[in-house]
Amino acid sequence: MEQFLISTLTVTLAEIGDKTQLLSLFLILKYKKPFQIALGILLATILNHLATAYLGVAISDLFNSSYFQYFLSLSFVLLGIWLLFPDKEDDVDNRFDQFGIFAATCVLFLLQN
Repeated sequence: MEQFLISTLTVTLAEIGDKTQLLSLFLILKYKKPFQIALGILLATILNHLATAYLGVAISDLFNSSYFQYFLSLSFVLLGIWLLFPDKEDDVDNRFDQFGIFAATCVLFLLQN
């Protein structure tokens, strides 16, 4: 049980300030409807995982195992290079507000992931 608590605490501390957490806090502060936002996050997460699983299976069928390993290695190197460049500050965009809190949350979380 001690290892479980230590790993849970470590992951919790590591995720503080994560962009997903910051986006959900921003939405709750802006709309003050936590139930609708939580449902939007749930739906966006389910859709994101379904799309990722489907694309993962489709892509893995396309590549030979040796080519797939090279592709994955290259993708990790490119991700590392991309992370070296800082993000630019985005302007506040309210174009999703017209669809309601639930839809805005779904769209923003799908775009964020």
